[in-house]
Amino acid sequence: MNNKSRTKNTLRNFVVGIGAQLFQYALSFAARTVFIILLPVEYLGVNGLFTNILAVLSLAEMGVGGAFMSLLYKPLHENDTEKLRSLMSAFKKGYALIGLVVAVAGLVLFPFLDLIIKENNIENISLIYLIFLTGSVTSYFYAHKIAFISADQKLYIQAIYTQVFIIIQYTLQIVVLLLTKDFMFYLIIQILCPIAGNFVLAGKVNRLYPFLKQKGVPLDKETRTDLIRKVTAGFYHHGGYVLATSTDSIVISAFLGVYWVGIYSNYLLVISMISTFITLTFNSVSASIGNLVASSDKTRSFETFQKIQFLNFLLAGFSSVCFITLFNPFINLWIGSKFLLNQCTVILIVIMFYTGLFGMQKSINIFKETTGLFYNDRYAGLIEGLLNILASIYLVQHIGLAGVFVGTILAACATRLWVEPYVVFRHLFHRPVFVYYKNYLTYGLTTILTTAVVYYVTSFIPHDSWMGFFVMAVACFILTIGIFVLLFFKRNEFKFFYEISARGINKLMQSI
Repeated sequence: MNNKSRTKNTLRNFVVGIGAQLFQYALSFAARTVFIILLPVEYLGVNGLFTNILAVLSLAEMGVGGAFMSLLYKPLHENDTEKLRSLMSAFKKGYALIGLVVAVAGLVLFPFLDLIIKENNIENISLIYLIFLTGSVTSYFYAHKIAFISADQKLYIQAIYTQVFIIIQYTLQIVVLLLTKDFMFYLIIQILCPIAGNFVLAGKVNRLYPFLKQKGVPLDKETRTDLIRKVTAGFYHHGGYVLATSTDSIVISAFLGVYWVGIYSNYLLVISMISTFITLTFNSVSASIGNLVASSDKTRSFETFQKIQFLNFLLAGFSSVCFITLFNPFINLWIGSKFLLNQCTVILIVIMFYTGLFGMQKSINIFKETTGLFYNDRYAGLIEGLLNILASIYLVQHIGLAGVFVGTILAACATRLWVEPYVVFRHLFHRPVFVYYKNYLTYGLTTILTTAVVYYVTSFIPHDSWMGFFVMAVACFILTIGIFVLLFFKRNEFKFFYEISARGINKLMQSI
């Protein structure tokens, strides 16, 4: 695939994805607002808790997705349909087995729900859990089709189909809540719409790639060995990721109650939306990165990484400044002061975001994922996950809710924040990792400085009304961008993205 095709697909993936996401966000907030008005906050907690429990059960996925994705890039680049059929046949069987394992594990956990949910006053809690489990299990039977589209840089197709069904889902949920105020109907719609969307999307994949309908030959010994090696390493990574990111709500529920899971879920909703935007941005370029590494030299790959890391900073740094400055004013105006967390806890949540896989770690992680470097740091993720659980359980008993987030941050600092860069720089770029740490520290200090300045200046703006909040938000945006530009306008990475933006704006103006 040439540079022009890579750029075209990347831009198309990004533009389509962003457009769909913006509309989805509006409906998502509308649905959440109706939910909060009509149902107790505990239902929000149960919704978040079961989502996290099923994420933990996804340990059965064992990192298969990442391993298979890394094997798809080369045959796609070479248009090797025979190899692609073989891989997809194995992929389909693997995910069918995973779905079965998740179903069994979910049923085994079923009798122990009372140990996880403290102060449970929710009716039909067992049925709610089984509905969540059903939705999770069915998703695995379509995963191989979605992965193939992503690897072939046609993520925009998935975005269109997914967003259509999400829009249908939110619209129906709002109507059902207004008419019935029944959480069970709300939940059934939440499960059925993704199933229908995946079914329709799978049909589209079959039409786009008819050769995948043909039975593939068994994988050759070399590929099987490589796959097993990567899946084994992927299990540790996936297990660690799940334990590090999906157990916080479980710990909160077990020690503090589902009420606090519900309060935290409102902050998590906003962060998840921004994380989705960041993920969409990087997913739009992931296949291009995999294709680039497969077809270019190490020097060019490293130069691309430098640009991607700077873009990562612009997104994560800007988001973090806005979160700390605007989170509580927004939550207060949106749903009221009774749903607020104290500012110190908010700062910990934002630090957790910034240092996490959806924050500044995204750039180094995506290079590791797309190039298949799973094996070299295979134990780090699992160690991080175990440290997170132990630290969070210990600290939540001593300092409450904040302790859960402190435990997550400490676990990341002890493992992922330094292990992943070391592996990528040593085995992919063949360069000293000092360059990465220098940039990471520079970007981190810039984010702290910018946050301090913006938070202080905007604190003088009255924000007890939506108009005041709008003025505060505009000031936050302008100040943050202004400081970033002032500090980095001489850097090559800044000039690169500035030129791309300028060309895009110029073409847009010419077309008007």
